[in-house]
Amino acid sequence: MTSGELMQRMVALRQLRCTCKCHSSSKSAGARAFRHHAGQRRPAKSETPETYDWRSELQAHDKPFLDHVTLVVRGGSGAPGLARFGGTGGDGGNVFLRAAEGVKLSALMPPKGEHVTRVRAGEGHASSKLYIRGEDGRDVTVGVPVGVSVCTEGSRPLVDLNQPGDTVQVAKGGKGGDASNDYKSRKGTSATLKLYLKLIADVGLVGFPNAGKSTLLARLSAAKPAITPFPFTTLHPNVGTVVYNDHRQISLADTPGLIEGASRNIGLGHRFLRHIERTKLLAYVIDINGFRLNQNSPQRSGYETLLLLMKELQLYDSSLVHKPCMLLINKVENPKLIQSSQELQLRLKEREIPESLKEFEPFTFPKFSHVMDISAKLAVGMEKLTEAFRSELDILAETETELVKPDERRERIAMDLIHDVRGR
Repeated sequence: MTSGELMQRMVALRQLRCTCKCHSSSKSAGARAFRHHAGQRRPAKSETPETYDWRSELQAHDKPFLDHVTLVVRGGSGAPGLARFGGTGGDGGNVFLRAAEGVKLSALMPPKGEHVTRVRAGEGHASSKLYIRGEDGRDVTVGVPVGVSVCTEGSRPLVDLNQPGDTVQVAKGGKGGDASNDYKSRKGTSATLKLYLKLIADVGLVGFPNAGKSTLLARLSAAKPAITPFPFTTLHPNVGTVVYNDHRQISLADTPGLIEGASRNIGLGHRFLRHIERTKLLAYVIDINGFRLNQNSPQRSGYETLLLLMKELQLYDSSLVHKPCMLLINKVENPKLIQSSQELQLRLKEREIPESLKEFEPFTFPKFSHVMDISAKLAVGMEKLTEAFRSELDILAETETELVKPDERRERIAMDLIHDVRGR
């Protein structure tokens, strides 16, 4: 065996020992592997805090759709100084969250057997007679999807990362030992955070199950959501893009259907409504034929489902019913249904409350900029609808520009990004 082959064999054995330590079958093995690779290993000379990706150290596997995750972050501990030589210990590394395109929240799913994902920055290096100034611990920057809300463990909002490159420091490394602290090191700060993904789209489609939201999304964009005649086909949000002839693009978000009683966690509850909070325009999609969940549920007319949809949005967040919105009356495919749509619009204009819904009063009525008859299945009214989306969004963009000056917007973003979460 040559000396080169011997060296390769030794390196392989060393890597094997590392793997055995980090990936044992114990419950905390995943967390230990995470801490070992992300917090303890020194990066190669060619790596920098910007290029080092701690996720690449973990075993890759497919992740299901995920729109929230709990993250435990800890700054690295500082290292002790060397009093007799006046040596300074290295500071611990910091932990940052940075919004980036193409990143999925599922990449932050906890390791098997763990309930939370733990991220720890590198430890500082102690001062010694050979290295008077100890090396600082390595920073860790965790990539998160654009549109993530960073909240405390109690779900209190801290900061939103809405633009690619938006960065926030969530854990600070401990100070290394020096003359100011009697050469004794300090531990880094820690925090338990909840990350909620809120999709950012121009238009949000809301409605009861089988109202035709997924069919509409598939008709207007290249998205391919699941479409069946059964309730709750859409189990997670879908996003598609409408592309115009002049290359203008508008994004549409389709959320799982709400039903009567969603505020009481019936059906899929309100879990996915956070995804429409950041949409600029809401599109209420109503099945003109009404909706009936099952044989034990009452048959609701199209107008009744509209009122119940308004009520469920109001119970989730009262500000949603005041967002700019349009009403799309879907499945209007013959003269009889056209007449039914006209009756629905008349009742809406008069703000009629049916006797069957008196128990749900009071109702807050949105101000619909457009009320349109469409058929997503037959592609009726699609061109008129896309132009209405475009014109309404142009009006909203002009209004936003007038209300918020560019300098104020930049200042607002800057204040978010320097938000300090220590001790929260």
